[in-house]
Amino acid sequence: MTTGRCVVNENVVCVMLLRFAYRCVSPPGYVLNTINAVLHKPIVAPLLLAIYWCLTCLLAVALTPLVFLDGLLKAWSDAIATELAVEDRSAMAVIVTGCDTGFGRALAIDLAERGLTVFACCLNHGAAGNMGKARSCKMDVTSDADVETVAADVRAWIAEAHASDPRRVLAVVNNAGVGTGGFVDWLSLQDYERDLAVNFMGVVRVCKAFLPLLRQSADAATALGPAVARPRILIVSSMSGKLPVPLLSSYSASKHAAAAFAACLRMEVENLWNVHVCTVLPSFHRTPLTQGGVSTVSRKWGGLAPAVKAMYGDACAQSCFEIARGMMDDWAWDPERVSEALARAVTQVRAPPAELTIGGDALFGLNALRHLPPAVYEAIIYHWYAWNLVMPSDAENAKGKLKKKI
Repeated sequence: MTTGRCVVNENVVCVMLLRFAYRCVSPPGYVLNTINAVLHKPIVAPLLLAIYWCLTCLLAVALTPLVFLDGLLKAWSDAIATELAVEDRSAMAVIVTGCDTGFGRALAIDLAERGLTVFACCLNHGAAGNMGKARSCKMDVTSDADVETVAADVRAWIAEAHASDPRRVLAVVNNAGVGTGGFVDWLSLQDYERDLAVNFMGVVRVCKAFLPLLRQSADAATALGPAVARPRILIVSSMSGKLPVPLLSSYSASKHAAAAFAACLRMEVENLWNVHVCTVLPSFHRTPLTQGGVSTVSRKWGGLAPAVKAMYGDACAQSCFEIARGMMDDWAWDPERVSEALARAVTQVRAPPAELTIGGDALFGLNALRHLPPAVYEAIIYHWYAWNLVMPSDAENAKGKLKKKI
């Protein structure tokens, strides 16, 4: 009996040890959870983070030669990059949204002149004017019916081809965008919903509508060999989709959503279907959207309730208009750089990069800020853009009362 009990006890002990070991090693497990709890202690966390960032900086210095080598390889890749063969271009379709004005219109006309079949999607079809050789289409990216109509037109265009000269979709460029400026207090929920509907949900809607055609195109490209251009999706977000900007909360939030969606889509469709996804991150460039920014902020101020106006004051509002003017005009680059970069990403045989940053300030300033702690880069961005902001009336009064109490 004793032996039996010992055997039972030994079995129980073994099971308990196995369970404990499993809890220790299974993610996150007992051990990792214990370590995680220690890492979040108020005194321990800052010290360990300081050590972590010190080691990271030292490692970054050690990796400098590799970074330089990576730059050389990318420069060489740019030098030997080839464009699509001229004779193949007419059998490839590019769908571009937001072609009424700005980047989209310039890109659609350029690609059509290069011989590609371009479906230039415009919100106001009649107001788009002459699009050259591009096929002008009516598309409101917030409308399921409009998006499906254009997708059906593209499917019909593909079906018209002869078996000896098949057609396929090369690229979908999600360029349509809107933006509303002003303090959060000045913006309505409708402003946020509108920006999200176009800048985020519009991107999702268009991508989902054309993914079947892009997968079909990827299969055809694979059958033709490795030297054939794979289909790609370009999603025009913004640097403010990576680094938020004051007075642009609805726009920045919607562009953050678009950038996150692009990254998720890229991880899925590149690995599963061989469809490339490029997130385009321009800084401020002159377009009708940016040039109308000051008037948009002014209209938002004019429509505010008297109580909100009194809280901010005319002096604060005027300084806000000046900030918007500087942001949209003084700091805005020539728009040609964006349309040129988009055209290269579409027409080159090689796959576009995962992220395409456009603008000198974005390439050599804003991209570096992304890796700093939030308290640092938010302070830099705020004082960069809003250094001349006049404090709201109520904020000045509140500060004065606080000083008196102290």
